[in-house]
Amino acid sequence: MPSGVAIPLTGSDRGPDEWLATFADPVRAQAAIDRFTSNAYDLVIDGESYRKRLKPQSPAGRAGQRKGGSGN
Repeated sequence: MPSGVAIPLTGSDRGPDEWLATFADPVRAQAAIDRFTSNAYDLVIDGESYRKRLKPQSPAGRAGQRKGGSGN
């Protein structure tokens, strides 16, 4: 691939078969889906979401952790 060429990257938590319901016009929806999926690669990642791990804890959640073993 030549340098400087942009590659579109699209992510979704829904499959292409579920995308039709998000468009008002089914003909345009199918055309868009066909373009997205014609030369697409599916990358499926299983496992726990990083969002859960990186999400800041609420003050109540942190207080519960402190009670457990700090000895203060």
